[in-house]
Order: sequence, then structure tokens, then C-alpha cells
Amino acid sequence: MYSILALGLVVRIWHASGTYLNPDEALHFFVANKTTWWETYRASLNVSHPPLLIFLLRVWRVLGTSELMLRLPSILAGMVFCWFAYRWLRMLFDESVVWIAFSLIVFLPSSIDLSTEVRQYALLLAFAMGSAYFLERALRENSALAMLVSGVFLWLAILSHFSAFLFAGVLGVYAILRMLEKRTPLKVLLAFAISYTSPRSRALGRPMVVPTQPRDGWATIISAIRITFPGESTHCYLYLRGREEYFSTFSANLSWEIWRFCCLS
Repeated sequence: MYSILALGLVVRIWHASGTYLNPDEALHFFVANKTTWWETYRASLNVSHPPLLIFLLRVWRVLGTSELMLRLPSILAGMVFCWFAYRWLRMLFDESVVWIAFSLIVFLPSSIDLSTEVRQYALLLAFAMGSAYFLERALRENSALAMLVSGVFLWLAILSHFSAFLFAGVLGVYAILRMLEKRTPLKVLLAFAISYTSPRSRALGRPMVVPTQPRDGWATIISAIRITFPGESTHCYLYLRGREEYFSTFSANLSWEIWRFCCLS
């Protein structure tokens, strides 16, 4: 497993070192490259994404500002995503399926592209996969600690990219269905409530601000987004309704390939 990860790391470093920053990547570094933290935060409000990557780049720039150095956090996050995916797959599928799916995750061109950009996708994938892995451990081992760790990873994913709100809904429904199948201990249920629902409870009694766009399904999550990112609900709405479908296409293709190999095994 580690030899495949090492090869995937080499491929990503080679890919990242061969191109210059595109305008979107340069914008993220420009926003992060401010004198003070307050200026960085103020500038991040003009980016239609949560601020975690911007803050990370502000710290990381001390180590260097070359294209490869700026892309290194995404490369490392991409490898963490692959490692969590391997551990998660081992808990659910046979060995042959695990290795096939793991190889696809490491070497798919879309996976390599997403983990070599100065953008939020690699962080989102790493934290989302970590949340799914620790959730599965919590349900299998009846571990409240693992459930809390899963919640921490989920909120880090939300701080990385707005798409994590969609993942959070799916993961929450999956966890509830799994807990209904078995007699889950009370401590695990409480940990689930704390990790997955308590931050959303702050939305009670607060006004829901929806952008001046026609109401549709996306509007239902805006109130929760306002709690975590005050003033950025419009950004999230426009993002979800926009044309940035690269990550969605990658997720759909990857899910289909894994599902197909699982069915054929």
C-alpha cells in the first residue's frame, strides 16, 4: 500500500512542478499573501469559498512561494485522502476490490489534477474521507471518541469547501440508518448529536438570508451556511448554482468506477 502511495506522490510532484499557477491559483495566493491576519480574513471574504485554505497558505508561505511549494499542501492532502480511502475500503469490501479501487483513487488523472492545484478540493477530499473513515470505525467499534473525531473532520471539510454541506447531509443520513440497524450505545448517539447536529442548532431563531435569486433546493441549506460563514451565504449560493462542475464530475466518475468493480467482484 505504501509503495503505491509513494508512487502516487512522485507522480503528483512531477505533475505539480511542470506547470505555472493558473489565474485561480494565483488569486488564492494573492489573497493569502497579506501583512496581517485581519487583512487576510478581509480579503478572503471576496473569495467564494471558506477561508481554511487561505489561512493555510498564509502560514505555508514562510516555507517558500514557488509553484511547487504552494501546491505541496494540496499534494499532501491528496495523499491523506488516498490513505483514508484505503482504510475505509478495507472495512467494507474484499481485498481484490480494495486494491482495484485504491489504484483508481491514486492514479486517476482527475484525482491527480485535483490534488496538485492551489485550491480547496484536496482538503475537502481528505477531510471528507477522514470523516467517513472515523464514522465507520465509530459504528463498528461503538466508539464515542471516533464519532467525535469524525465530526471534527466533517467541520474541517466544511471549512474547506461549500460542497461539504452536501456530503454532510448524505453522511448524516447514512449514520442514522446504520444506527437504526443495531442497538447503538447511548454514548455514541450523544457523540453523534454533538458532532453532527449541535453546531446547526445555532440556526434556531436566526433569520434565514437567501440571495435575491429564484428559490430552489439550494436555498434550504443557506441558513446553516450563514452560521459558519456569516455574510457568505450569497457566495455559497452562487457557487452551488454556478458552473464549477469539475469536482462533481470527478466524484461521479470515481463513485461509478468503484461501484462497478464492487459489483463485478
